[in-house]
Amino acid sequence: MQRRLWSLLLCGASLAGFAGCAHVLETRTINSFTESLQKSDLEDLKKSTSPEFQATALRHKEAADAIKLLNIPAGEMKVVKVEDESPDQKRVLVEVGERKRKLYIDLIKDEKTNRWVVDDVEFKRRLKPGQVNKTVAEQMDLLLSIQEFLDAWEGGKREEILATSTPELRKALEPLPESGLAKFTAKVTADLNRKKLKPEVEGHANMALVRLPRKVGEIMLTLRQSDGRWLADDLAVQSRREGETIPSLRKQAQVMLTAIRFCDAYRKNDKSEIQKLCVARFYRSNLDSADLSQVPLPDIDSAKGDVDIKLLMTRAEVLIKQENQIIRLSLTQGPPERDEEGNAIDDSVTSAKPYLVEEVTLHDLAAKQEKRLSALFSSQTVAQVFAEALAERDLKAIRLSATTDFNTRVWKRVELENIGSLPLDAINSRSIQITETRFRGALTEVDVNQGQTPLTYVLRDQNGSLLVDDVRAPAIERPTSLKECLEVVIPLQAFTEAMASRNMTVVRANSSREFNKLVFQSMDRIPKLKVEPTPYLQVPVNSILLKTDRAMLVLGNERYGAKVHMKKEGDHYVVDDIMMVSGLEQQQRIGLRQSLRQLVVGGTQIGSTQPRQAPARIDPLDDGEKLETELIIPTDFRTESPSEDELLMR
Repeated sequence: MQRRLWSLLLCGASLAGFAGCAHVLETRTINSFTESLQKSDLEDLKKSTSPEFQATALRHKEAADAIKLLNIPAGEMKVVKVEDESPDQKRVLVEVGERKRKLYIDLIKDEKTNRWVVDDVEFKRRLKPGQVNKTVAEQMDLLLSIQEFLDAWEGGKREEILATSTPELRKALEPLPESGLAKFTAKVTADLNRKKLKPEVEGHANMALVRLPRKVGEIMLTLRQSDGRWLADDLAVQSRREGETIPSLRKQAQVMLTAIRFCDAYRKNDKSEIQKLCVARFYRSNLDSADLSQVPLPDIDSAKGDVDIKLLMTRAEVLIKQENQIIRLSLTQGPPERDEEGNAIDDSVTSAKPYLVEEVTLHDLAAKQEKRLSALFSSQTVAQVFAEALAERDLKAIRLSATTDFNTRVWKRVELENIGSLPLDAINSRSIQITETRFRGALTEVDVNQGQTPLTYVLRDQNGSLLVDDVRAPAIERPTSLKECLEVVIPLQAFTEAMASRNMTVVRANSSREFNKLVFQSMDRIPKLKVEPTPYLQVPVNSILLKTDRAMLVLGNERYGAKVHMKKEGDHYVVDDIMMVSGLEQQQRIGLRQSLRQLVVGGTQIGSTQPRQAPARIDPLDDGEKLETELIIPTDFRTESPSEDELLMR
């Protein structure tokens, strides 16, 4: 047992150690106090102390044990000086132990008993920067306030819990329902051994930080003086057990209250109350016009202990665990609260910014699906808007409803006047009938019947907005993805129109580097050919084969059309070669790149009887008629058309 008590030498036979017997009264009074302290006798302590000291330092049943925690200097004592501050008040300076630690003991005369009693004790302690020295009565007041806080939270009675809280903490706790408050009391008081509890206190002028050890962690309690009392202002619970950690009791109470009120208003379809509890964008875009009965939310108040709250800076999550699903409410701190005059409340201690719901996510444990309310309620609207835009070929509306990736790969490469020529015949109905909605994290898949065609609209969350990222349709000889189909069809369409209009700039932009190097870089103009490729490229696309970064498009059929070989360079597909098909025979299949290359290298009409000259650059100013030629098939041209896989591997 630590030496905390003073050993007193009483006047009489033992007065030899004192400087005379001038301080007999003071010594006897102090001795009575220390003997009671040594025996941990609370009743005797009360008899040897003033009513004020009793009310402050001895008001709790555990006071006698608590005072031992103060480490009052112990050892032989010598009364050095006595100051009579008034007829009923004395201030006694004593030296204790070999190191002669100085203590000041205040004595007063009890009006009722007319006896001198101890009113307070003061000694200097080693303090950390910012701390202040406190008397024994002040220190005991703080220690007993901790005991009263723990009593109230272990008892679980609302009135007692609120009575030990500052107005700021009380504001956060008071609106909670009984079950919500009980969830916090269970976490705070778990694993506390009150008999062995030794608080570590860092006391400041009007604030104290208290560490209370637990079996698997600790409690960090913040106390503040309010109207002369030490009251709990906030606490944090650190635990190695999952779900027991509380970074800030006050903040978690604010978060839980918002979650409870939101779920209650949601079940009652109280849109006015919901609007107050949500961020504006979440409410306006998803909940305002939604039928909330389609997706019920549970009553947090009846969720028993299966509610977990996580705090991260200015954000928070509330996890409501049920048998087959987990519901996650994501919250963020909104703008500061304002007073009646509209001024922002500036309170750095209490953090007056309220928490607002910004998303609700339903985790289906059986189906392993993640459903977000924003996606659930807005997916139908987004799919309908995009379907109407496609049916009406409204390019502006399409771009506004599409993701950045869909726009970059497809819609930004389409000119308004050309959208009508895209292969969108299967998407011609404005109305859609939703058959199923699936959620895959940030993706939402909406299955619809649109006219006679079953489609799937793939929606993606982009910066909080749900946008169309693709449209899928059943297909055999082409990708099911509209994005993948159009990103090869659009550059081919641009190439075709540029060839017809003799627009070399656009032709080069939609041709591969090799095609440009072998052919178009040596030309200033597109030559006028007897066998024009344009008609072959204007027949419908019958099949599309994609393989890695290459594509094969079959236009028309084996009797008339074209086979277009494309490759991906950078972010876009470009034309690498074209085989024009006008029949099944060898002479009816013409490779455009090889034919144009021979035209460039030969420098004369292919098939001419004149001797071949050295390669020459075609003069763009020559009369087009002079450049006309029948594209004679080279002798090494294949008698059979290559397979699609062979062309893709070229």
